[in-house]
Amino acid sequence: MVDIANILIVDDQEANRFLLQQLIESLGYKAEMAESGIEALMAIENHEPDLVLLDLMMPQMPGDVVLQKMKEDEVFRHIPVIVISAIDDRDRIVECIENGAVDYLIKPFNAVLLRARIRVCLENKRNHDKEKQYLQEIQDANAQINCQNNALRESNQKLEREIEKRKGLESDSQTVQKMALRNAHASGMAEIANAVLHNIGNTLNSVNTSCYRIQQNMRHSHLNRMHKANQLLRKSGLLQAKAQTDQALFDYYVFLEAGLKREKAELNEEVENLIKKVKIIMTFINRQRKLTEGAVFKENINVNRVINEVLRMQHATLRADRIKTLLHLPEIPIITAQKAKLSFILLTLLIRSRKSMESRKLKGHVLSLETGTSNGELFIKISDTGKGLRKDQIMDIFTANYLSETGEGGFDLHNTAIAVGEIGGKIHAESEGLNMGTTITITFPLDEE
Repeated sequence: MVDIANILIVDDQEANRFLLQQLIESLGYKAEMAESGIEALMAIENHEPDLVLLDLMMPQMPGDVVLQKMKEDEVFRHIPVIVISAIDDRDRIVECIENGAVDYLIKPFNAVLLRARIRVCLENKRNHDKEKQYLQEIQDANAQINCQNNALRESNQKLEREIEKRKGLESDSQTVQKMALRNAHASGMAEIANAVLHNIGNTLNSVNTSCYRIQQNMRHSHLNRMHKANQLLRKSGLLQAKAQTDQALFDYYVFLEAGLKREKAELNEEVENLIKKVKIIMTFINRQRKLTEGAVFKENINVNRVINEVLRMQHATLRADRIKTLLHLPEIPIITAQKAKLSFILLTLLIRSRKSMESRKLKGHVLSLETGTSNGELFIKISDTGKGLRKDQIMDIFTANYLSETGEGGFDLHNTAIAVGEIGGKIHAESEGLNMGTTITITFPLDEE
C-alpha cells in the first residue's frame, strides 16, 4: 500500500483554507489545517507533512517567520514550502525564495499552476526521502561490518591466547591437531567475511537501482514543460499588451526556471558521483570476495538449530510488528554445508517475508517455518501471509531484473538463489495469487547411507 502525501495548509482565513483543501483532496492527497504560524509549527513537529502551503499575513506569527524557523531546523528544513500570499511585491517574493521557499503564488492563485507545482514538489520530496533511506541502509551495512569485524577480532585474540597457553604442553601430534584447527578457523572466518561482503553487495545493487530511478525522474521532470511554457509566452507576443505586473510575473518565472535548472543539474551531478563511488566499492568487494572464494569450510549442521538462531535475531522485530510465528521442526538428519551461508540465506528470506507482510498493513499476520524430509531430500519451508505473487511473477522472482509493483527489487532473492546453489541446494517459490501469501522452499539432497 502506497502512502498518501500529507499537505499542511497554513492560512488564517477559513474560506482560503476550504478552497485549498478542496483542491488538494481532488488530487488524491490528504490535507491538514493550521490557522496560525504557531499552530503550523506544532503540526509540522507532530506530523512532519510532505508539503506546506504557507500564507504570509497572519496574526501572532507571520508566514515568513514560520519559513525561517523551518529552514533553521535540521529535521524539517527539507520539507518544501509554497508561499501563497496577497502581497504582490517583487522584493518580498525574492526574499521568500532566498529563504528557502520553492515557489511564491499571488492570491487569487491559478489552480492549474498550483496543481503542477504541488506534483513537482512532492516528486522532489519523494526522491529526497529515497536517497536518505538508501544512505541510511549503507550506514547500517557498515555498522554490521564493524560488528562482524569486532567479533572476529575478539575470536582471534581468544584463540591466540589459548594457543600460547598450551604451546609448551603439547606433543607433536597435538601440534598437528592445533594447526588443523587453526586452518578450519581461518576458513570459517573467510566464509563469514564472504557472506558479509555478499550482503553489502546486495544493498549496493539496491542503491544503484535507486540512483537509476532518480536519474529517470529527473530526465522526465516537469521542468521541461515549464521551459516550453516560457518559450511559448515569449513567442506569443501577448506580453507586449499586458500590464507591467504581468511582465514582472513572467520575469520571475524565467528567474525560477533558471534556478530549477541549476538544482536539477546539481542533483544529476550528485547522483552520478554516487554511482561512481558505488562502482568503486563494488570493485573492492568483488576483489575481496575472490580472495575468499577458495576458502570454504563445511561442517555438520543441525538445520533446526540454525533456524532457531536466525529467529532469535529477528525476534524483537517480529514481535514489534505483531507477527505470529508457527514452527514445525521435527527431528531431521544432519547435513554437511556452510553454516554461515545458510544462516544468511534464512535471514534474507525472513526479512523478505516480514517486509511482505508489513506492506499489507493488516493484523494477525503469521510466519510459518517447517522442516522435514521427502524423496531423499531435506526441505525447509518459509510461509507468510503477505502480499503474495501473481503466477507470472513466480518464475521471475529469483532473477536480478525482477521488480514488483511496490518497488521491491530482485537483487536480494537473486543472490539468495545463487547462495543456495553454492551450498548444494535448490530453491523455488509458490503462491496462490496476490494477497494470498508466499511459500519459499529450499531443498538439500541427503547423503546416502
